[in-house]
Parts: sequence; C-alpha cells; structure tokens
Amino acid sequence: MRAILPRRALVSVAALAAAPTGVAPTADAALLATCAEYHAARAELLAAPDDTAMDAADERQDAARERLVDLPACTPEGLVAKARVIAVDLPPAARDFDLSPENDEIRLVLSLVRDIVRLLPQAGA
Repeated sequence: MRAILPRRALVSVAALAAAPTGVAPTADAALLATCAEYHAARAELLAAPDDTAMDAADERQDAARERLVDLPACTPEGLVAKARVIAVDLPPAARDFDLSPENDEIRLVLSLVRDIVRLLPQAGA
C-alpha cells in the first residue's frame, strides 16, 4: 500500500500541472496586440529618417504604453509581453527623467521583469 500512495500522489500532481487554468488562450489578445504595437512603434522610432517620422512613431509608442497600463495580464504570455515592454522602456525613461537606475524601486521592478522573462521564456516565444 505504501508504494501505491506515492504513485497516486504523483499522478494527482501531474494532473494538477496539466489542468487548464480557466483562462482562454485569447484572454490577453488585446494586451499582446498592444505590446506588438509598442515594439513596432519603437522600431520605427529608432529607424526614423526625420523628426516628423520620429514624432509620429513616438506618439504611437506613447499611446500603446498608456493602453498597456490598463490591460492586466491574464496569462504567462501576457506577463512576459508586458515585462519585455518594461525591460525596454524603463531604463531609458529612468535616465531621461533623472530617476537613477540605482534607485532601489527601479532596480526592484527591473529585477521582477528579468525574473518573469527568465522563468517564463516559453510563454514569450
């Protein structure tokens, strides 16, 4: 009986790990699309040939960032996508607005972002 109990426990743990989370795969569709818009605007901003193109891309990037604030992540994919935006966006913002990258709060947020991206890499693929 002892040998059977651990095996049943393992089956239960495996079943729990494979159980659906109750979140539809498209639960983060708006968030993922907005993250994609953010990254596309950022790429355009970095490659902008002139100030007009740069300003337009900057406005699109800002608009996407503002929408992301109100879009909660509901899936691991959403968490990773949002973390990648923060990882790209926060360090230059901290410099531009005189927030020291050595500030403990900034370092804590960036540490969390790195943890999410590291622990859930398959979700962001």
